This record gives sequence, structure tokens and C-alpha cells, in this order.
Amino acid sequence: MVAVLGVAACTGSGANEAQGATPDSAARLASVMVGSSTVLSADDVAAVNAIGLDLVTLETPLRTWWSTLNDPDVAASTWLANAPVLLDAMRATVDHVDQQLGAGRAPTIRDTYGPYVEHWRIILRTLTSLRDAVAADDLTDEQHATAAYNDEISTMRQLDRGRVARVVDVYGHEEAARALKSQGLDPAAFGL
Repeated sequence: MVAVLGVAACTGSGANEAQGATPDSAARLASVMVGSSTVLSADDVAAVNAIGLDLVTLETPLRTWWSTLNDPDVAASTWLANAPVLLDAMRATVDHVDQQLGAGRAPTIRDTYGPYVEHWRIILRTLTSLRDAVAADDLTDEQHATAAYNDEISTMRQLDRGRVARVVDVYGHEEAARALKSQGLDPAAFGL
């Protein structure tokens, strides 16, 4: 099995209400996060928050995927038996994000989070290819799939940095760091 070069899940919205935040401040933060020039509606803020939670939720099956794949104590047959469950969990979460981007959603939300859906779908295909390579015991295909996965994660990290940069531009470094901490995220991962 191939050791993963960079395991990371893409972060949440950063727009969920921090403890003590008012609905107006949460709406403003969500609006800034997606680059909206106007304050988002309550429904749009709820969608941003749901998407943020979904993106954080994806971390658990993804970490399990890689940690068990790279665990010498986990037999390939055991990993292969569990892989479809993990893929299904990730696929269901990505589908939920996609549903949040439906008709009536603010265009800035679709523009911000649509690329996440696109890249997560690529990741799911890549992970499926990796599963198939492990099943065939094809080290070359495992390495190719792992490299493709890492490329997609790198792209999503750039998307994350773009969202955080919007918050820094409007609120400053300290407030952006506070917002990330309130989400349970490490501001240092974003250069804050």
C-alpha cells in the first residue's frame, strides 16, 4: 500500500455562529466568506453553515480511509471491505453540499462552493481508482491515484485560503483567526 503524501479535509465555512455572535454578525461573516457585496438572506446563511458542517464532516471518513489504508495492522482485505462504506459516506455528504447549492441560492454561494463539489467528485473517483488498484495489488496505479488525490486536496486548500483571505480583508488577521478558532480550526494552517 502507498503512504499518502498529504491527508487533509477541506475546512468548513467559517461562517457558523461563534458563541455569542449575533445573527447579524453571522450573516455578515457568511456574506464576506462567499464574497457577497450584500448581506445574505437567512436561508442563504443557513445553507453556508450547512455546507461548512458538511465540509468538516468529510474529514472523518477521509481520515479513516487513509489511516486504515496505511496501517500495517489492517489487512488489505479488511480495508477493501470497509472502503465502500467510507466512499458512500463521503458521496452522501458531497451530494448534500450539492443540494444546498440548488435553485434560489445566492450566486456567490454557488460560485464559492460549486468548485468544492466538483473537486470532491474528482476525489471520490480518485479514491475509487485507488480502491481498485489496491484490490488488483497494482502499486503503480496506487501511486497515480494518490498523486491525483493530493493534487485535488491542494486545489481545495487554495479555495480555503481564498475564503479566509476575504475574511482577513474585511475583518483583519485577529478577527479571522478568532473565527477560525471558533470553528475548531488552526489559524496557523492559513498563515494567521
